[in-house]
Amino acid sequence: MGTLKRVAWVFFVGGCAVVAILVAKRVQPDALALFFGAAAGFLVSLPVGVLAFLLLARQALPQRNEGQDEAPAPPVVVIASGAAPQVWGQPGMPSPPGMPDAPQGRRFTIGDWD
Repeated sequence: MGTLKRVAWVFFVGGCAVVAILVAKRVQPDALALFFGAAAGFLVSLPVGVLAFLLLARQALPQRNEGQDEAPAPPVVVIASGAAPQVWGQPGMPSPPGMPDAPQGRRFTIGDWD
């Protein structure tokens, strides 16, 4: 700590002590006890508040695994019908001569399922 900071802290603490002594001489003992009780309660609650803030802030952060820099790629959707669509009639009707039988629907593959 620099010399200027030390001098500033000495003046701050000394000024607080002088104000406390002046207030203590003019205030009744019951009011002084109430003031010290409130000040002590505030000072005790500071570390607990800081600790609670740090714990809640830590829980709010998303969990990241090491080496995971970006989000995973979305799944690949492949739509494969298997053959040319059947356009010559109602489903279930035989296909015309020379045309292979087309499947009666589409097959959907989502993702890489081996």
